[in-house]
Amino acid sequence: MKKTVLTLSLMATTLLAGDVNPSLTSFSAGTRVNVNDVNGNFNSLKQGILDLQETVKSLQTTVESQNTKISTLESENSSKDLEIANLKTELENSKSRVFYTTGHKYEDKDVGYIDERTLPFVKKEDNSKIKVTYTDTIRVHTNDGACGYQLHILDKWGQMVKDKKEFFLYTYVTDGTKQNHHRVSTLIGAFENLEAGEYQAKVYVTNEFTDLDGDYRSGADCFTGYGTHFLLQAEEIQKGEIN
Repeated sequence: MKKTVLTLSLMATTLLAGDVNPSLTSFSAGTRVNVNDVNGNFNSLKQGILDLQETVKSLQTTVESQNTKISTLESENSSKDLEIANLKTELENSKSRVFYTTGHKYEDKDVGYIDERTLPFVKKEDNSKIKVTYTDTIRVHTNDGACGYQLHILDKWGQMVKDKKEFFLYTYVTDGTKQNHHRVSTLIGAFENLEAGEYQAKVYVTNEFTDLDGDYRSGADCFTGYGTHFLLQAEEIQKGEIN
């Protein structure tokens, strides 16, 4: 359709502009005709036809050139559209997908899930791992105890589906004085054998637990998020790609 419109437009413009306009001698009825004038009209018409043919050829060349440019531009646009589509597909099929949340809200809680430290994420493949990274400022205020921080993976209904990953911040002194340590800490855990689907990563704190020596600990004053931003991140990776 574009090529047809362009051809008609160029031909109409050229003819209306008078590029082909042969000069002819007029004759009146009953007037003797000079053979040279007749031959002149014939030759003028012949030349006009030849000029018209050349004009048509020139127009055809111009149209073909313009159509070639149009085809080239359409091809380039199609190529770019295909490239964009391929990039989108590549991103959608990427083996590494990252979800994260951050903020600076603190929580003065000794036992339970930490507010704001909740991260919804979607696991795309069955045969992959979820690597969870948690960085925050944590505190334990005690003379002989600890606060334990755990990473939990919950399903979309809020039920824990995998074993917890945890670390503990201990404070122990022999003279009975309480210590009040604030430390920036990072906990990283990899969770396997999760089916594809919707999940949540959550941070849980507790001051009641049995330590590695079998001693029961309780009563520490825990405080999370003092004077800093936290980061909670979940990344879907292939097995063997922990880094």
